Amino acid sequence: MGLHLANLSLATRLNLDPTMDPAHFDLNDIEHEPTDEQLAALMECVAEGARRRGDLARRELMTRLQAALDAATPIPATHERV
Repeated sequence: MGLHLANLSLATRLNLDPTMDPAHFDLNDIEHEPTDEQLAALMECVAEGARRRGDLARRELMTRLQAALDAATPIPATHERV
């Protein structure tokens, strides 16, 4: 199971071992195991990505919900009685 780092900022945040390829490290490689700090940074990056995706999904669902409510709610009559 390899982890491909999508961008340099993630590699920088993980503070990868210089002997490791900065674009890839394998969590199962017992010769070049990531440090606890690297794993903690990785978990934080994963959590950050999940929060972003969750926020985006929540906004999209709220937009769709509001559109459905607007479509289902009758528009009040604007005519005045004479």
